Amino acid sequence: MKYTRLSILTLLLGLVFGLTAGAQTSSPDYTTADALLQRCTREFSNGAVQLDFRVSGNGGKFDGKITMSGKAFAMVIPDIRVWFDGKTQWTLANDATSGTRSVNITEPTPEEIMELNPFVILANYSSRYDARRLKGAPAGSQRVLLSPQGKSPAGLVSATLTLSDKTGLPQAVDLVFDNGAEIKATVREARKLPKLSPGAFRFNAADYPGTEIIDLR
Repeated sequence: MKYTRLSILTLLLGLVFGLTAGAQTSSPDYTTADALLQRCTREFSNGAVQLDFRVSGNGGKFDGKITMSGKAFAMVIPDIRVWFDGKTQWTLANDATSGTRSVNITEPTPEEIMELNPFVILANYSSRYDARRLKGAPAGSQRVLLSPQGKSPAGLVSATLTLSDKTGLPQAVDLVFDNGAEIKATVREARKLPKLSPGAFRFNAADYPGTEIIDLR
């Protein structure tokens, strides 16, 4: 299986959103894998979180930025911008050769979302993954291993999340696939933001005049 920039990020997003949907409201003590993951997902549910990240592996690397709030996100990677408002996704691509750009409009399934975002493994983790806290985490952080319950459609074997003790936010996500490929997403900076309007997670055609719109819904 060949992993493109977009498919890698979709998978990462699926991991993060899995946690958000599975978060509980009890007061955790942060000594178990579930408590650490619940703390992390609460950060994405209360206001917004913005992450600057670098993805490496699969023969290359690239930098990106993602803003997340609940199940909605907006992401920028080289030549591609993505908006998702919880139901509809807009993917804006620039063609460097022709100098044109187009936006695809889709309503992705949870599985498709999982193929796009480096941090999506957190969504519904309790129903999709077994979580185990790992020893030997770097100082100031905790590590949690997520293993798929059954065969992963994306070929994912395991995901190791490194979470900050101070903020509870992801510092890194390491993915291992059944074909031997390994991909690492490292968070270079994480910021908490106030609650954003729904428009922050939707494509605005007025901002991109001349863009071809392809509605695939």
